Amino acid sequence: MRFLKKAVFGFILTLISFGLVGIGVHYMFKAQQDRQEQQSKKRKKRPFLPTVAYDTVSLQNISPKIKAYGRINPKNKVNIRGKIKGDINYISENFKKGGLVEKNDLLLRLDSRDIDTKIADAKIALKESNHQLSDLKSKLVLIESEYALAKKQFGLYEKKYQREISLKKKGVSTQLKLDEVNLQYVNAQQSLIKLEQDINNNKMSQKLALLKIKRAKINLDKFLDDKKYTNIYAPFSGVVTDISDIIVGKTINDNEDIAVLSDNKNYEVSFILSQKQFSRIINQNDQIIPLPVTVNVYLGNRTITAQGRIDRVIPQSDNNSTGKQVFASIFTKNQLLQGNDFAIVFVQEPELQNIALLPSTALNQNQEILLIPNNAILQSKKVNVIRFIDNKVLVSGVSDKALYVTQRLPQLGDGIKVKHPLKSVKDKDRFKKTDRKRKDGKRKKDKKNKKRQNRQKQTEQQNES
Repeated sequence: MRFLKKAVFGFILTLISFGLVGIGVHYMFKAQQDRQEQQSKKRKKRPFLPTVAYDTVSLQNISPKIKAYGRINPKNKVNIRGKIKGDINYISENFKKGGLVEKNDLLLRLDSRDIDTKIADAKIALKESNHQLSDLKSKLVLIESEYALAKKQFGLYEKKYQREISLKKKGVSTQLKLDEVNLQYVNAQQSLIKLEQDINNNKMSQKLALLKIKRAKINLDKFLDDKKYTNIYAPFSGVVTDISDIIVGKTINDNEDIAVLSDNKNYEVSFILSQKQFSRIINQNDQIIPLPVTVNVYLGNRTITAQGRIDRVIPQSDNNSTGKQVFASIFTKNQLLQGNDFAIVFVQEPELQNIALLPSTALNQNQEILLIPNNAILQSKKVNVIRFIDNKVLVSGVSDKALYVTQRLPQLGDGIKVKHPLKSVKDKDRFKKTDRKRKDGKRKKDKKNKKRQNRQKQTEQQNES
């Protein structure tokens, strides 16, 4: 009987335990459900706001740069040619490929003996023509004197002949006397005509003599010039970049190319600009602006930098190419610069005022950016795109110090509310300050506890002693 009572009592305790456990589990699940409901309510009250990358618009005056590729060329380059035919009898030791020569250096000399002979003959011919002209002038003086006397005699014979005709009509003179006077008159007339012809012939001979003198002077000047051309000098200081196979004794012909001389001190760079780029280097009067340029020549790991300025432009000669070929003089003197070097050219454009430089990712296809106002609701703003520079874009038509989205993601658009970046920064700063105070308080408390423990140890040690 006692055993039965104990069994019933134990069973009742077991039922009560399971009941209590069930009640505890029920309240636990109910509390968890209540907490989930509260969290879901909180989520409904505070919707998710996306975080955006942002920056502040900074209006400034910018001088953009045009990047182009070009070649370094000598500013002066000339073909050395033989202007006359002749045999080479001297070649300068510096007149070779890669040789450095100075202005007015004698490069090559031709044999001048044949030309010296021609010069001597031309001088003799000129002297003879001058003597001939002088003789003709002297003869003309005598002929003109004879002509004047003959003309006077002719006048006398003409009067005598007229008088005899008058006397013959009166019967005073005879026919014989008239014929005699007529003969004298005719002879005087013929002499006068002959002297006139002599004068004309003399003058014509003088003209021919003048032509001979002129021709002789021309020949003499030509031979004297040919004499100068036997010596070939360097027109400027430079380097011989190419030269033909010449030796002493070889004959060169008229206008035969001998060598190419390039200026190694004055260089220019030529580069191609597109039509759009070219429009940026001309002013309102369609004139070239002499803009400064920076030229970079890369020699392995070393970069040679030179400064220059635009001075002229020519159209592209290649029909398959568009744009303009621009030339800029290089001011920087550097012996490492050489002709035909590949170069990267940066053209400094005129200054643009009140321009913003934004990342190209902030712009959409409609040339719009997203502004972040105080209420954090994004606003679409259309801007004026001036040009793209690498991964940046120059724009105008936007306010200074305005907040904008730098990374325009697909889910962002006009009217979307986001976390205000400045407010988020303030919250973070406030959290940092609170956390700093908490850590400072804990540090002070730990310090006090350590001091108290040290005092207790000291008291215990004193008691023991």
